[in-house]
Amino acid sequence: MKKSISWLPLLLAAAAALGAQTAHLKEISYHRDGDKFVVDVIVDGAFSHEILVLNFPRRLVLDLTPVEKIAVPPHTSVDNLGVLNIRTGQFSPRTARVVFDLDERTPAHGVSPIPSGVRVTFWYEGGEPPLPPPPPAGAVKTEPAKVPETRPAPVEEPRGPIRSDFFLGARGGAALLLKSQLSRESAFSLFGETEALLENYTNTSGPVLDFVAGKYFHKIKAGAGLTIWSLKQKGEFGLSIPHPYLMNSPRDVSFLSDPLKSGQLNVYAFVEFAFYDSESFSVWAGVLAGLSKGAFQSLNDYDYSESSPYTASDIVISNVTYVEEAFTELLFGGTLAFEYRFNRALSVVLETKMMYANPKIPNLGLRANFLQVQPVLGLQVNF
Repeated sequence: MKKSISWLPLLLAAAAALGAQTAHLKEISYHRDGDKFVVDVIVDGAFSHEILVLNFPRRLVLDLTPVEKIAVPPHTSVDNLGVLNIRTGQFSPRTARVVFDLDERTPAHGVSPIPSGVRVTFWYEGGEPPLPPPPPAGAVKTEPAKVPETRPAPVEEPRGPIRSDFFLGARGGAALLLKSQLSRESAFSLFGETEALLENYTNTSGPVLDFVAGKYFHKIKAGAGLTIWSLKQKGEFGLSIPHPYLMNSPRDVSFLSDPLKSGQLNVYAFVEFAFYDSESFSVWAGVLAGLSKGAFQSLNDYDYSESSPYTASDIVISNVTYVEEAFTELLFGGTLAFEYRFNRALSVVLETKMMYANPKIPNLGLRANFLQVQPVLGLQVNF
């Protein structure tokens, strides 16, 4: 059975639309305003900011997210009102960091948003401390102690993985059904006795194609996926037919189905959590939910003829037909994935998904348990 798949282009286009433009650090300007030192950090675009105070040496850190471009010098010497230097750097692919190196007489500070960015103001509580008085006349002149030259501390490098936030992935693998048998027994009245039909379907699956798109949120990633697979069915049927003249003398015959194959499609959303996440390797586990769409084929009708002496070998089965019934059923499951990053834009992913769907087959009056394990391997592109 062929089915037209139209969700894939829409899924990939929706994921690509998530990659909105990010802001960039455009300018840093500063000036003295009375007993205050004012620094304006100018950002072009929408962003959010976080403040962090670090010790040994004393620093004030301003993180700007999402900012992927910095158009200001990495180091500016200031030495004004306790602010020694202003340094900038890319803390992570989407976070720019501005560091203010402070002297031992650490000034107070305030941070406030302005229309074009963030304003950081420094001042001393109670006014700027006076300079030390000059030595009295006639005092013994001493050479000042030499203070070893210290270099500004570098902008902190990211300790976590280096990767872009949004991703698209394509993987291939197999679907392994854990419950492959589906059986039904039915009975009819014939010659004053009972004709019995036993239907036994063995379900197997083959290759699968899996496509995903989503976004990282630090140690969480979420997105949507689409899996294309096929259901192969082998039908074995047994008939117990009463004898037309002899009571309690049934004849048993059997026959097999033609090859049965139905296309299947899983559409799902997933959330995964990082149990281990380093610069190049990570382990993820999570849950998924969605819909399973497909079809199931089962025996619809058959004819048989017989001739004297009416033994089982004299019965001929003919005109066997099958019915194909489409279904849409809820899908649940879990995931376990191993991700190895070659660089911030390309990764290889080995993932195992366990999926459960239990669609009802009206012709059989039964539910087909499609509990399956899907190991897949493929590439992931981050952007």
